[in-house]
Amino acid sequence: MRRAGLDLIYALALLGAGGLLLWETTDRRYADTMGLGVASDPAFYPQVLLGAWLGLSAILLLRGLFSPREAVPPALRLGRLAATVAVVSLYTAAISWIGFLIASTLLCLTLMPLLGLRRPLPVLAVGTLFPLAVWYTFVFVLQIPLPTSPWFRAL
Repeated sequence: MRRAGLDLIYALALLGAGGLLLWETTDRRYADTMGLGVASDPAFYPQVLLGAWLGLSAILLLRGLFSPREAVPPALRLGRLAATVAVVSLYTAAISWIGFLIASTLLCLTLMPLLGLRRPLPVLAVGTLFPLAVWYTFVFVLQIPLPTSPWFRAL
């Protein structure tokens, strides 16, 4: 398959998924959490991220439409893809059970080596500091509650 063809396929899949997720954020059930200590509409930040997602997907679509047709080597590693899907699926299930911070840290520490990052110090630093920064931003800056661990309810 040609690179432009792959870009078109990925762009259309990402635009479809992002559009459905953005549509989901307009559901009225998310407005029911207003007044429960949440500083803003809980759908606001996901809508900002999904807007960026859709913008980047549109750029990928344009690249697929207007880039020269070059061959892509068949480098798809199905084992790595299956492992990534499994890890993300486990993360999705675990986040409500062990909390955002622990689940996200485990996700980052597992996913980065799986995707090819092998240097232990950067993997450890980013794998722990990035989820911590995201958690802090949501909970203390944006005042948006995230799932908590049953072991650390005070945080």
